[in-house]
Amino acid sequence: MKALIELSRRTRITLEKEDPQAVLLTPGFVNRIPVLEEYLAGGGADIVQGLSYHFYSRADGDLIGNVRAVQALRKKYGLEGKPFFNTESGYEGFEGPPLPGYAARDRETAAALNARAWILGAFLGLDRWYHHGWDSTETGMVRPNGAPTPSRAAWQRVRRWLIGAEPMGCQAVNPNIVTCRLVRGEQTAWIVWRPEPAPPGEWRVPPRFEPSTAEDALTGPLPAGQWSARTRVVRVGASPVIVWGKESP
Repeated sequence: MKALIELSRRTRITLEKEDPQAVLLTPGFVNRIPVLEEYLAGGGADIVQGLSYHFYSRADGDLIGNVRAVQALRKKYGLEGKPFFNTESGYEGFEGPPLPGYAARDRETAAALNARAWILGAFLGLDRWYHHGWDSTETGMVRPNGAPTPSRAAWQRVRRWLIGAEPMGCQAVNPNIVTCRLVRGEQTAWIVWRPEPAPPGEWRVPPRFEPSTAEDALTGPLPAGQWSARTRVVRVGASPVIVWGKESP
């Protein structure tokens, strides 16, 4: 650790000389929050200009807990307001048997988990999110032959949902439904999903919200059988669904 902090100090000196616009972040520790604190407490907090972490997680709650733990260190060591990056993460999905020690997820389940993580990351205040990896055999957005995976479609849709929108907060309506609200101009949207192992179920849009369109992160526009603006009911599962509309006063 002492050598790592000294390396950071020398790197900061070099960057200030050679590229003053560059931003030096903490090393990207992987699920090792005590080690990150050791780095910050040992002098790293006085050297770096922002926080980096690899937020690999088992599920939504694990991700939220990890982000909040790092945010607590961010506050403790005076790094609030500095860049806060997830520099690597992704959920594994397999078309055949998973590798030893890996969760038994198919590509669609991994894509749903990825989409939820990107949404939660934005609502939790992460400035950037780097996905691992573009053509990884397990986590990729494309297969080694270039064919797209479900995660690529999910990334394209979630990116479109979030860019230019203001996150207004998420909540667990009950243990089986998560809702996140965002605003873009005069439009409001609700993003909804049901964490595993909850089966698909119904979600009723809030009062004073007039829905207009609905889209699934993995499959695109919802068919009539999955939602109705008239009945104000949306059928949701593990993949996030967004419902756009307007709120009346």
